[in-house]
Amino acid sequence: TGYQALNKLMGCEVYSTNDQLGGPGIMYNNGVTHLVAPDHLSCITEALQWLSYVPSIRGGLLPIVDLRGVDEIERSVNYSPQPGVSYDPRHLLAGAHDGKGVWQAGFFDKNSFKETLGGWAKTVI
Repeated sequence: TGYQALNKLMGCEVYSTNDQLGGPGIMYNNGVTHLVAPDHLSCITEALQWLSYVPSIRGGLLPIVDLRGVDEIERSVNYSPQPGVSYDPRHLLAGAHDGKGVWQAGFFDKNSFKETLGGWAKTVI
């Protein structure tokens, strides 16, 4: 099957590639695909990063990343939205730089937040 079969079935040229039937442009936006990468190497890198969050064997210990020098373990959450001013709620999770360039920590460790399903339900995080 594929786009050629559907075109033949419909009797006209509607589709020109299989990507129009279910590539990342469709699957990411409808919530089937969690992440999209620009190329194959980036895709493998993203997959390996995602797999690094789970134990290497069933029932194994969760992998722990040494964040010394990158983020403080005992720290307060500094990011606080201003009342009446719109803001990106992802900053509450990931942290952000303020207007002066000073880092304001969020709930998660610095640089550890990775949004999945970002193309679907864009108002939900």
